[in-house]
Amino acid sequence: MNLDSAGKKKPQRLKERLREVTSAAILEAAERVLQEQGMTAPMEVIAARAGVAVGTLYNHFKDRHALVEELRESHRRQLTEDVKAAEVRGAKLPPREQLTEMLQAMVSAWSKIYLVIKSTEQLPNAKTRAEGRERVAKLFAGVLSRGRTQGLFAADPDGLQVVALMGLIQSFFALATDDPKAMPKELLAERVIEAFIHGAAPHTHRKARP
Repeated sequence: MNLDSAGKKKPQRLKERLREVTSAAILEAAERVLQEQGMTAPMEVIAARAGVAVGTLYNHFKDRHALVEELRESHRRQLTEDVKAAEVRGAKLPPREQLTEMLQAMVSAWSKIYLVIKSTEQLPNAKTRAEGRERVAKLFAGVLSRGRTQGLFAADPDGLQVVALMGLIQSFFALATDDPKAMPKELLAERVIEAFIHGAAPHTHRKARP
């Protein structure tokens, strides 16, 4: 074993870990500060909250836009991980129950993304919305396909079911945020499922609302 080469690799790995820890601390601080003060919050305040020098902050993020984008992207990654984990947990459940589990995970993660969007006042553009639809389509493709196979969902040759599902999630989430009494977040996933599966048509077999 070459001790010299091993000695050179270990500091590099440690440096990378320290960089990851520092970046995470900056992102956590940025989220809190932006929620408190909005997009005009000084970068110096974010650095101070993270316990780093301003120069260190800029070594990790070249500007405010890059910092906010990474903050949003970190939540998107967490959303993907949480929904996939829920899919695995519900793999043996009927499609409806599995879909509910996945939506509950999505709503929880989405709440954090919404707070970032609200505090920075940066609404998603057409490209971001398209990427969101694609991401949701991939996440829910399995459970929707299983539901179609079992006759729970209709055939979907045009791939519009995921668009309808995402539209319901966004609309119901907005209602839950604006009027929690009308749409409690703990019931949001079940309400989305009910609307997605049954729509506005009367069904005698519809489950009673919890």
